[in-house]
Order: sequence, then C-alpha cells, then structure tokens
Amino acid sequence: MNTENSRVLNTYFRAVQNRNDRKLLAVLHPNATFEFPYALPGSPKEINSSFSIRDFLLQRKFLSNYRELQEIDETNNGLVVIEVESEETFPQSRRSCLQHLICKVGIKEGKIFYYKEFFNPLIRLECLLDLASPDIDLEF
Repeated sequence: MNTENSRVLNTYFRAVQNRNDRKLLAVLHPNATFEFPYALPGSPKEINSSFSIRDFLLQRKFLSNYRELQEIDETNNGLVVIEVESEETFPQSRRSCLQHLICKVGIKEGKIFYYKEFFNPLIRLECLLDLASPDIDLEF
C-alpha cells in the first residue's frame, strides 16, 4: 500500500477508535459513501455524506479497538482492500468480541470517498445477547 493510503487509513481507524470527530471529518470526502452489506436490523446499509457518516460512527453502541491493519490488494482505480482486526466492546454489557473486518476503500487526494465494510454479523449478535432486554435499544 502506498504511503499516502496507509496514512489516510491509519488516521481514519484512529479517529473512529478515539471518537475524534475533527480527524474523522478531515479524512472523509464531503460526498463519501459508506456501505455495510451485513448491517444488523435497525442499522443503515448505506450512509452518504461525511457529516452523516461521522454521526453514525461516533454514535454506535460499541467501541472499536483496531489493530493489525493489513493490505490485501490495491487496484488501479484507487481502491484498496484491507483486513483489520477489531475488538468491539459494548459498554452496557461489558462484553467484547473480536471481528476480522474486510474493507474495500476508495481514497483520492487524501480523502476516503468510498468505504465498504464486511463483518460477521453473528459475532456482533453474540455480543449483544446480554443486551437483549426490553429496556435497551438494540439499534447500532
């Protein structure tokens, strides 16, 4: 992966992990599109615009601790395919789960303009089992 793409991706993952809205907006293209094909019920499968993406990522019900970012492939049209390990912690239940995310990311001029994240929804649901009570909102 080239140095610029590596910098952008590391900045993005650190910003999400630290819930830093300023840094997150700095690496998102204003018209970015994020896709989550395996989104759980109540979560969007697609989000458009940097502000909407920021709001969604910073208000999720779980915290992410990203590590081991590895490039899988880089295409000629600016798309990078990466694998990243993420420990997701749900503060309400104090449960954590380990996800291996596969992400297809479009980066141009130092900004993410496209992001598609594949995760295992069954692992995320397992972490939510302790949260399944009438008093807790299960939206992500």
